Amino acid sequence: MKTCPKCRGAYGNGYAVCPRDGNALVAAPELSEGAIIRGKFRIISVLSERFTGHVYKALHLKFNQFRALWVIDWEEAANQHFVDLFAREAGALSKLQHPNVERVEDFDESEDGRPFMVMECVEGRSLEQVIQQEGPLPPLRVCSIAKQVAAGLGAAHSLGLFHGDVQPENIVLVGTPGAEIAKVVDFCSVYLKRAWSASDLECDGRLLVRPQYPSPELIMCKDMDGRADLYSLGVVMYQMLTQELPFQADSIMKYILAHLQNPPRPIQSVRPDLAIPDALANFVMRCLEKNRDLRPADAHELIRELERVEAEIRQPPLS
Repeated sequence: MKTCPKCRGAYGNGYAVCPRDGNALVAAPELSEGAIIRGKFRIISVLSERFTGHVYKALHLKFNQFRALWVIDWEEAANQHFVDLFAREAGALSKLQHPNVERVEDFDESEDGRPFMVMECVEGRSLEQVIQQEGPLPPLRVCSIAKQVAAGLGAAHSLGLFHGDVQPENIVLVGTPGAEIAKVVDFCSVYLKRAWSASDLECDGRLLVRPQYPSPELIMCKDMDGRADLYSLGVVMYQMLTQELPFQADSIMKYILAHLQNPPRPIQSVRPDLAIPDALANFVMRCLEKNRDLRPADAHELIRELERVEAEIRQPPLS
C-alpha cells in the first residue's frame, strides 16, 4: 500500500503519484495515522489485530464521530472467495442490532483494493484487563456482566449467528462498575477462520480460538448451537469469580482434552477463601456441563436463572 503525504489518501502499489494532487506516494506497510479512506474516514490509531486484518480507530469526517474499521490484509484481499465471505458476514452482522454487541454499519473497499467493515467504535477495558486488575469480581457484578453478554449472544442466536470465541478478550466493558455496559466484539472472526482454515483449531500455526474456553462440541465441530457459546460464557463467569480457570493445563492439547474429558474443578475448592454463593457457583458449574442438554437451554434461560441467583444473593433464604 502507498499513501499520499499531502492528502493522506491510500492507494495500491500500482500507483506512483497521487491521482488527486500529483504528489509522489510513499510506501506504508499498514494504514498510517492520518490516512484518509474513501474520502470520509481519517485513521487515528490501531485498535487491535484480528485474524486476517487490523482494526483501526477512525474519525468519520462527515459525522465527526469515531468508527472502527476492520481492514483485511493484502493476502486475503487478493482472494475473491475470502472477500465474498467477508462481505456476506458483514451483511449478516449488520442485522444484529443490540446494545451488548459491537455494531456493524457498512461494508466498503479502500482505494488500495482492500475490503473493510465499518463498525461501532467500542472504547473501554476488556474483561480480561478487568479480571487481571480487579479480580476476583463480586458475585453481583459477575451476574450483571454475564446477563448482558448473554443478552447479546441471545440476539445473535435468534438470527442463526454464533460467536464461537466467547472469552474475556472479546468482551469490552464501557463505563464504571454499577453502570457499565458489556459489549461482545469480534463476532464474525471465528466463522471466517473456520471457513478459511484446513483444520478446526489451527491455521498456519495460528490458533482459531483460545484453548481455555471452547465447548466440547466446538472442539469436535459437531452439532453446534447457541449452547456452545453459553459453555464458554460459563468459563468466563468461573474466571470472573475466582481469577482461575476451571481446568489446569500446560499445553493446548491438554486443555482440549480437559474440555472433552475432565470435570471442571469445583469453584469452592479452587477459592475457599471467597464467599461465593452456592447458588451462583452451582449455576456456573451447570453451564460447564459437557452434555449440552444439561446446560441452560438458551441465553434467555441463562438470564432468568441469573436473575433468580441475584435475588437470592440480595435476600438469602432464612435459616
